[in-house]
Amino acid sequence: MHCDEYVRTGKCFDGECEYLHKPRGDEASSNGTKNALLVISCGPERTASTWLFNSIRLLFEYSKQPVDSYWIHNISQEKLESRGFKQKDSHHLLIKTHDYPNEWNVNQADLIFTTHRNIVEVAESYVRLGWLPLHLPLLISHFRRYEADHLKWRDKATLNFSFEEISSDKKTCLKKIAQKLAEKGIDCQDVVNKVYEAVEELEAPKGRSSPDPVSKLWPNHISKSNVPQKLSREDRQTLMKTFAQYQQFYGYPTEEL
Repeated sequence: MHCDEYVRTGKCFDGECEYLHKPRGDEASSNGTKNALLVISCGPERTASTWLFNSIRLLFEYSKQPVDSYWIHNISQEKLESRGFKQKDSHHLLIKTHDYPNEWNVNQADLIFTTHRNIVEVAESYVRLGWLPLHLPLLISHFRRYEADHLKWRDKATLNFSFEEISSDKKTCLKKIAQKLAEKGIDCQDVVNKVYEAVEELEAPKGRSSPDPVSKLWPNHISKSNVPQKLSREDRQTLMKTFAQYQQFYGYPTEEL
């Protein structure tokens, strides 16, 4: 299911486009495989989830595996089947998403990778980027849904990386992903170094408000870590207490020191 605009112009400015952003007729679009995998990259926002997606995508591509990579907001059986899922000699499917699907059975996925981060730091990032206003009831309401989706994915995840783990040692994380792919028959461990370099070289687009259609990198989504905190001490404390079970599970603080 190619994006016609991308095929025609090499561009797509729809940040929610769920079609394939790949030229028709290239090698990966013409050769299928008998044992196609369905891989879900479902890290929540502001947790290095796009790094995760691109690492998986490029491990497939650098190991010469036919893969079609999509963003899908709400995964469904119909959407997957229309993209080749369970069809003969189809491509591997890599799906980037955030929300836990309402109806689709996630046990059909071969591999599920997710990410997590201190939810207070996620809230700080949201506010710094202007995604949500500095209004505590609204933040709590949003992150209750955010947490609920993540916990469902977490229970099904093959691997679950912390934001801190990715930030400090991307190559080790990449090796762990490659190992799981190898266990499913994707021989990609010898391209880890090349993929590491390729992911590091990816850049968000400039001069536009929509993401790069292939890498899914959004412009202006890197929030500066050296700016003053937006949340007050009391706000941070309230968030820690509200999401204490999440914080405790991952070893994040549950009270402001």
